[in-house]
Amino acid sequence: MPDLKDVVGEGAGPVAIGVAAIMLAPTLLPLAGRVLRPLAKGAIKVGLTLYRETYPTLTEAAGDLVAEARAELESPESARAGKTATT
Repeated sequence: MPDLKDVVGEGAGPVAIGVAAIMLAPTLLPLAGRVLRPLAKGAIKVGLTLYRETYPTLTEAAGDLVAEARAELESPESARAGKTATT
């Protein structure tokens, strides 16, 4: 009688793992979901908290940079000084 290894060849191990995964998926996926859901929710909460804490600081810094650039563009004296400083 032929052995599974004779029929499938050297790929019998991966085939067996695939068959086992398909058979156990309906049991393991809901369990994994119950375990991973709180972890994912916690990671999202941390991300939202960091966003809330850093957004005002980043907005202020970016606003200051935009105001400085706008002032330099509108002022002909600072534009000339900027050109001579870079050349």
